[in-house]
Amino acid sequence: MIEKADLQNKIADWLSDANVGWAKGKTLAESEEHFGNTLEPIAILPPVVRRNVPTLSSDYIFSGKGYMIDHQANHHSELERDEYINIQTILDNYDDIKDLSDGG
Repeated sequence: MIEKADLQNKIADWLSDANVGWAKGKTLAESEEHFGNTLEPIAILPPVVRRNVPTLSSDYIFSGKGYMIDHQANHHSELERDEYINIQTILDNYDDIKDLSDGG
C-alpha cells in the first residue's frame, strides 16, 4: 500500500520551483510532453467515500504530473504550492461528507 506521506512528497516534488518555472507560459501540451502525464495516485480516498460510491475502481485520486504542474504554473499561480499537498489532509477531515450508510 502507498503511504500518504509518499503521495504528499510526490506532489511537493512535482511542484518544485524548477518544474513550475519551466512550465510558466508554456501550453498544457508542452508540459505534458516534457513531464509526462501518466495518471499516478496523489491521495487516498477515505473509507466513507468508497462505501458510498461503489462504482469507484480505486482507493486513490489520480493526476498526471504535466497536468498538475501546468495547473499551478499557468492557471492557479495565486495558490501556495503547499495547498496541493493538503489534498490528503482535506480528504482525511471529511466533516462535510455524509456517510449515507447511516441515513445521513
